[in-house]
Amino acid sequence: MAINLTAPTAQKSAREFADEYGFSFPVLWTKDGSVAESATDPPIPSTFFIDKDAYIVDGVLWLVRQPKT
Repeated sequence: MAINLTAPTAQKSAREFADEYGFSFPVLWTKDGSVAESATDPPIPSTFFIDKDAYIVDGVLWLVRQPKT
């Protein structure tokens, strides 16, 4: 399962990304972006590996920096 934290307006590109890379698992998001807003400033993108018992067993945190203007 993937949980997408993009803005609600970016769902089309997120679906296209999942299709392009052949994700064989569900990709979830909220229509209003409330999941992303409730997160406590996680680096985006981040990947968490969850075992069959629903425990986070590993993770990779990346930080995408905005270009200076």
